[in-house]
Amino acid sequence: MKWNEIHGETQSYQPNNNAQLDLSAILGTWINSSEKTEWIKKYTITQEGDRVFINVYGANSPEDWGKVEVTTF
Repeated sequence: MKWNEIHGETQSYQPNNNAQLDLSAILGTWINSSEKTEWIKKYTITQEGDRVFINVYGANSPEDWGKVEVTTF
């Protein structure tokens, strides 16, 4: 269920599992341009078949925050 801010009611939401997204524009390594960052240093977005993953790297310890699957919609 999804809250509708305009009408103040809930509505059912069904994702389209057959939709194809072109993620080529966001795949790769993204680097924070601020050398003074205290949080995220970089992240990588990868695609393995029809699954998408993000791996975030922090500026401090622990540096590798791990790789998790992303839900696209």
